[in-house]
Amino acid sequence: SLQISSTKFNGTNYLPWSKACMLSIRATKLVGYLTGTTPRPKTGNGEKWLCEDALVMSWLLNSIEPTLSPHKQVRELKQGELPLATYYSTLTYLWQQFDSYRTHKPSIAAELLTYQKNIEKERVYAFLGGLNPEYDPIRVQVLGKEPFPTLREAHNLVQHEETHHNAIFLLSSICFLNNLDLLLLASSSTNGSHSGTSNLAQSGIISSVYNVSSLPSSSEWCLDSGANEHMTSSSEVFDSYTP
Repeated sequence: SLQISSTKFNGTNYLPWSKACMLSIRATKLVGYLTGTTPRPKTGNGEKWLCEDALVMSWLLNSIEPTLSPHKQVRELKQGELPLATYYSTLTYLWQQFDSYRTHKPSIAAELLTYQKNIEKERVYAFLGGLNPEYDPIRVQVLGKEPFPTLREAHNLVQHEETHHNAIFLLSSICFLNNLDLLLLASSSTNGSHSGTSNLAQSGIISSVYNVSSLPSSSEWCLDSGANEHMTSSSEVFDSYTP
């Protein structure tokens, strides 16, 4: 059985939990993997050491309440209503916790590099997989990049896309509000005693704006309601106008 103790760590019972685990593992004569007195042999049968080390790690992980297991939390974490920055920082925090459980890393430089790249790639997939559906386009772009991006690079690409999207949304909102204000102004002028004319540029492009006139007695502008898709609240875009 992978459960070595009936006492599971829940975040508040470290002393009784650690004592129970220590006693159980000591009985198997593998306590050196916990205390560090059984290091990995540099020569000889390293496979036996790896198997026993993995067994002790499995015992410990299965003696922790599932809600506290970093690996389980990472697998279940989705962005949902979390801001992108919060989602990313939560993931990296959980991975740091999970890394603290790892007792084995390859000692050969080439193997260590491959090991780290594999871990990094898995985390990029996990990060992208937990994003909300609106990130699907940038997710595809990140996964198609050569060379494959690191976790930090993937986050930066997604963050850049989010910033770009937010800027476009903000600009669209400002334009909408400006147009709404001018429509209300035009409606107010039409219902009153004021009159005037305006000729604006083509829809969406204010390249040339001609005369705008109103009664001298009024400080308000009367705009043609037919131009409501390309109005402006700024007099600076006019080539000329008559107050």
